[in-house]
Amino acid sequence: MQAFTTTELTRMRSAQEASMMDTCVVLTYTVGAADDYGMPTQPWPEGDTLSCGFDPGGAREVMGGTQVVERPATLRLPVGTDIDTRDRVQITHRHGEELGTAPVYAFIGDAERGPSGLVFRLRLVADTEVKDQ
Repeated sequence: MQAFTTTELTRMRSAQEASMMDTCVVLTYTVGAADDYGMPTQPWPEGDTLSCGFDPGGAREVMGGTQVVERPATLRLPVGTDIDTRDRVQITHRHGEELGTAPVYAFIGDAERGPSGLVFRLRLVADTEVKDQ
């Protein structure tokens, strides 16, 4: 088996990153976060805003109207993106358009690394109204 050349890897990664049409905010896990008064704060403050590729996954309805996840959501990020699997991610834009409700997802395990990018499996944690800036 022949390995990819540096030029091939660079081109694949550039193509992958150019196809990331969504925007997400990494919510960075923080142990023991506290405010100026020593009161606990949100353990997932907003971190970096990144271009990403988001696929919401799929669900199917079974008897009684219950939704069953058939495949988890996935998130594509560039190689070298630093993610702790305790972090969370909020999807703020899909295909360049701001979402009125920005879903928050938790990571399911480590990234699958390919030659052109990272792929993470996600599970929905919450839907959050987008705040006016």
